[in-house]
Amino acid sequence: MTTLARESELPLPPKSPSLPVLGDTLAFLRDGPGLVETRGRQLGPVFQLNLFGQPTAVLLGEEANRFVLHSGTKHFNWRYGWPPHFRDLWVDTIFLEDGDPHRLRRKLLMPAFQTEAIEGYLPQMEKSHLAAIARWEKAGRMVCIEDFGRVTLRVANQLFLGDDTEDGAEDLPQWMKHWLEGFYSVPIRFPLGTFSRALAARHKLISHVERAIHSRREKKTTDALGLLTGFKDSDGVALTTDQLASEMLVLVAAGFHTTTSMLTYVMFALAEHPDVLKKARQEQRDLGIQGSVTLEQIHRMSYLNAVMAEIERLYAPVPFGFRRVVEPFEFHGYRIPAGWQVAWSVEGAQKDPRNYADPLRFDPERFTRAGSDADHRGDFKLVGFGGGPRMCIGTNFAKVQAKLLMSHLLRGYEWEVEPDQDLRPRFTPERTPKSGLRVRFKKRAGPPDSPA
Repeated sequence: MTTLARESELPLPPKSPSLPVLGDTLAFLRDGPGLVETRGRQLGPVFQLNLFGQPTAVLLGEEANRFVLHSGTKHFNWRYGWPPHFRDLWVDTIFLEDGDPHRLRRKLLMPAFQTEAIEGYLPQMEKSHLAAIARWEKAGRMVCIEDFGRVTLRVANQLFLGDDTEDGAEDLPQWMKHWLEGFYSVPIRFPLGTFSRALAARHKLISHVERAIHSRREKKTTDALGLLTGFKDSDGVALTTDQLASEMLVLVAAGFHTTTSMLTYVMFALAEHPDVLKKARQEQRDLGIQGSVTLEQIHRMSYLNAVMAEIERLYAPVPFGFRRVVEPFEFHGYRIPAGWQVAWSVEGAQKDPRNYADPLRFDPERFTRAGSDADHRGDFKLVGFGGGPRMCIGTNFAKVQAKLLMSHLLRGYEWEVEPDQDLRPRFTPERTPKSGLRVRFKKRAGPPDSPA
């Protein structure tokens, strides 16, 4: 992979026939992972799609991940790599920054994600988790996507918006749902359309966040919003209100939707694999947790961490990333011109048998056995949360929250997946089962830490 002196001498990536004008957009919106998997089998690890009116080179595999996320970053622009309607829905956020502006924005957001900050969030997280678990126990069932979504949104609202009231709590999930649906919609603005509804929802969410920011400036707090509102770097630079509002909106979305997807598939996988569930319960007993869970105990949950890594590998919450090519390059013998869009596939490397033995099998112990498959994020085999300098800033926060909630469920509760439901994935934009994953839920007999 090198910059070409005579790029026109190499062919463009191969492509399959597609629709006039719309190209491959509708097929991508309907089932992007399925489309990419099919074309990859037909055309190889580099091929061409027409997405949102843009010629798009799709790059698959570990080598592609490393190039896009690390070694070849000079060839790409982040902001204009996303489809235009994504930029309309994000507006001003770290997701759209490159180079020094990105590094500065990341630096200004880091106080909310340091170990000391996350440890300070645990009591509020646990309080919300236990209240939600009590509701699920009383109901005797739960719809994982909906119920996990409510509690993780509540936590994100409290920590990133500093909102300890119920004001707006009923509207926030609906606004967030409408906003996120806009990313995987046909971006046509007409009254009552999905995309127009998404833009309106974003305006409502931003207004909600701005009110919270002004409140935090009047009364300092130690939640995430309070930390970020008062933070300046060594040069005295701070986030503006507009920047902070946009970042909080993205962080709230990331703080509950990605975590919700992960928790849902953890529940599914543990229900489907009793041997894994038994080992996860045993780890909780071995830790000897009494009462509240500490951050030190969470960091020692190595088997649960392996379960979550395997969920990330098999059920990546977000399947693709996009870039705009600003400097042409060669990849696997094909030329990728400046001005094109590049899509890299999260699952391309994660389900590759060259990286993971028997890749479609759920096997958390591939991340624990000495000398076998390992996490290897630095090798760009596992990139569900990104990689390189653009690793998701909230990865640790999301995993801590998921482990905290699962610790209580593993020690004290049982669940089974209800029959006759549609578990095929959809992307809105994160991966979810179409049925939402309905489960029967009840308290375990005996002490919370008793064997199954």
